[in-house]
Amino acid sequence: MANSKDEPVILAHECYVKKDYAGALQHLNELENLVGSGNKRVQHNKAVVEFMASDMKNIDNFKKAIAQLTGLTFPDIETKDLSSPFLLYNYAVLLYHSRYYYQCAVLLERLLNCKNVKDNKLFQQILLLLLESTLCRRTFEKTLEIAKTHGEPLKSNKDVGDLFERLVSRAQLLLGHKLKLNLRSDSIENVFIIAQQQYLNGDVNESASTLGQYKTLKYNYDLKTQGEDIWAAINNNLGVIYLSIKKPFLASKYFQHAVKEHFKAMESEDSERLIACRDRPLYVFNLGLALLAANNSEGAFECLVEAARHYPNNPRIWLHLAECCVKKCCSDEAQQYTVKKLGSGSHTRILLSKEGKDKYSTSGESFAIPSLSLEFAALCLKNAITLLPNQEAPADVTVPLIQAPPGPPINWKQRCELKNSTFVLQSYVLLHLQDPLSALMSANELLNQPDASSSHKAWSHIYAAEALINLDRIADAVEHLHPPMIHELVSVLPNQMKDMIAVSVWAKAAVCHILRGDLVTARKILLQINSPRVLPLQMYLEICTGMVTGSIYMDYGLRMHGFPAENVTDGSVLVVKTHEAPPVEPDKFKSAILLIRNPRDAILADFNRLHKGHIGTAPKSAFKKKYHQHKKSDWATYVSTQLMVWETLHQLWLTKYAGPVHIVFYEVLVRNTKDSLQGMLDFLNQTVTEADMNCAIANKEGIYRRKKKHQDFDPFSTEMYKALDQVRNKVLGMVRDYKKKHSHGGPLTKLEMNKIV
Repeated sequence: MANSKDEPVILAHECYVKKDYAGALQHLNELENLVGSGNKRVQHNKAVVEFMASDMKNIDNFKKAIAQLTGLTFPDIETKDLSSPFLLYNYAVLLYHSRYYYQCAVLLERLLNCKNVKDNKLFQQILLLLLESTLCRRTFEKTLEIAKTHGEPLKSNKDVGDLFERLVSRAQLLLGHKLKLNLRSDSIENVFIIAQQQYLNGDVNESASTLGQYKTLKYNYDLKTQGEDIWAAINNNLGVIYLSIKKPFLASKYFQHAVKEHFKAMESEDSERLIACRDRPLYVFNLGLALLAANNSEGAFECLVEAARHYPNNPRIWLHLAECCVKKCCSDEAQQYTVKKLGSGSHTRILLSKEGKDKYSTSGESFAIPSLSLEFAALCLKNAITLLPNQEAPADVTVPLIQAPPGPPINWKQRCELKNSTFVLQSYVLLHLQDPLSALMSANELLNQPDASSSHKAWSHIYAAEALINLDRIADAVEHLHPPMIHELVSVLPNQMKDMIAVSVWAKAAVCHILRGDLVTARKILLQINSPRVLPLQMYLEICTGMVTGSIYMDYGLRMHGFPAENVTDGSVLVVKTHEAPPVEPDKFKSAILLIRNPRDAILADFNRLHKGHIGTAPKSAFKKKYHQHKKSDWATYVSTQLMVWETLHQLWLTKYAGPVHIVFYEVLVRNTKDSLQGMLDFLNQTVTEADMNCAIANKEGIYRRKKKHQDFDPFSTEMYKALDQVRNKVLGMVRDYKKKHSHGGPLTKLEMNKIV
């Protein structure tokens, strides 16, 4: 209140201190009658009393009154008249609680530097609010500079000394200063700062424990006194802690509690007060980040859309919105392939097609309407790039460059990283929208950035190559997939990122060779990749060459690692693997290749498979123990049973199957692979190039091979060998009889005779 010796002024001040606002207003009206209605100080005091009489709820009227007295249009601060420091301070208070922190700080700093502030209490209030404003703007160096220049009188002040110390400590902590806090955890405000120091030092468990001390304190921290609900503040801070240690599900739980508590607080009458912190956008923004980290793209999208309405100039929010859209629309890529059959019988071919995304939607709905779509993602990325303008790098790249509330400001280094991430994601999105030319432009834009990281450059080369492939510029695409260049870029990256980039580069290189017609080179490249991501490409290549084998079984391990046509049994494959007897349907298979292996090795291999999978070896103990479970009888019984199965299987194929049978001995196939394969191809009436045959020979080992075998250990007894010899000779006799009766069988060679023995 303005100081005056007039009686109405003294009485009005006394009433104001007692919170008798009606009496204060009455005395101010008396004073107005004495000095006239044009007195600015009286009108200012009346506006303050009326505002306080409304319990600080009639904000619009107070704002209009102050703006009229200052001659400013809210939130402008361009005024040369600093002769009314009390009035301008109240204007600054309005600016602060309306979140115009920059305008508030500029106005208060001008008041401090002028010599019109004679009242010590007003000086203290201006300084404290200025420090708080600079903290809210995250200009922490400015906070410490102001505190050092003007704050000496406040250090020893009993009324505001603790508050001044807290503000300075917050600035020092946020600047990363290592300091010992002179704060006792006897107030909730000090508890928050101590917990913040522990959090910034990495002591997250201690930080969470410190925040829990509010339960043991007597505090007066609620919406009415502090403008913020303690439950919302505590839950938000706990959410930040758990998100920082990569526990997004737990963090999202606390952020949800913060939103609920804040909503509950906003339902009270005190929420209409000027000092009420309407921090829902902050809590919702944090919740969106946690949900995005927890792969809940839909929930994150809803939260971030709300945050974007409050903070439209934050490029980070627009990038996160695009990430939500990409996660939602592109997470099921492996399931987007559809299989179509063309032709019939031996001429059947499989067409693999991916459900394409139209470049332009025909629904008539505006892309600007928030939705989890790639069109909206593209719009979000354009917004992010617009908010990260091109400019010269400052001398100090760590100086804040772009304000990005509610998060920290963006410096030059962060601006480059953010913009490069945006270009990469934009190229990816545009490729999915079938706009390769724009995708190529985005990728090239990133490659022209001087501060692009190695990972960003590697992905840009990959996306540029894909765009060029789609534009039928294969030669240019190959230039982006140059192995030494990619290797140099990824050499400093983590192994997981290296593997991802390597798979993408080799896959794109294989596509280039396929489009050039060089299927042999493409096959060699794909054989180097062990990833399910290239399975459709492997299937396509096998179908193009016509040399894919099917199976009546569905072993997902085999399907993902080299046998893409597992469980395919129609005419679209060259041959179909089966370990069963001939089918009942006579037309199921028109011919057969019977692969015969020595019964001893066949039985032992299957026993190993049952115990340790396709490439493992059963332990010695397995041959000695007795089992009573299904398929795990003791070894002697197992050999006896499987020997009968082995004999019966071959007998049925050699005597009951009506179609032609081409007999191949496993041992001969291993020793003389090329001739054995050529014999099978001749039987199937198929031809291959010399390069294809050489490729098959060079890669005949594959990954399904047992290397570990027991030394000096033979699980077969003398009795077992006698039984094996007897059954083997019977089947060998069947083979001789079959070859005598059928011209396509041919005589049994000496090599075959020796190998089956």
